[in-house]
Amino acid sequence: MEHLKHIVEEKIRNNKRLQRKLSIYLSRKYTQKKLNEIAAFYGKIKDTGVSQVFIRTEKERKENKNLDKLLQTIEKMVNVQCGDLT
Repeated sequence: MEHLKHIVEEKIRNNKRLQRKLSIYLSRKYTQKKLNEIAAFYGKIKDTGVSQVFIRTEKERKENKNLDKLLQTIEKMVNVQCGDLT
């Protein structure tokens, strides 16, 4: 998850809140880590919070083309650089 977080930080430099949200979202989507493991890694969030971030970001992604485009770009970087994130 550390490498995933770093990729997101490289792509989104000036918005810490968005960095965190997308890092949590992508960690949930692309790793097999449990919710509580993701929560422990990012801190200041509980497992239910991780689930809510994922659900809300999925919904926002469907409604916001710019966010979807950004996530597609990051996902390509993740797939190229990481392969298997588990």
